[in-house]
Amino acid sequence: MAISYMDYASPNVQFTYDLNDNPLFRKDSRNYINELSIKQLNTLGKTTLLDIYLS
Repeated sequence: MAISYMDYASPNVQFTYDLNDNPLFRKDSRNYINELSIKQLNTLGKTTLLDIYLS
């Protein structure tokens, strides 16, 4: 397993992101999924988070 290290003092580090800017799926205003991964927030590493709203 490769270990990667991030320089958290670097000016390129991203600590915040608005999940509403990256919808993965949207049926309507009450049923949608937002995604957050390293593409949006470079401090996540190999993690992907889903924000799921289903009614």
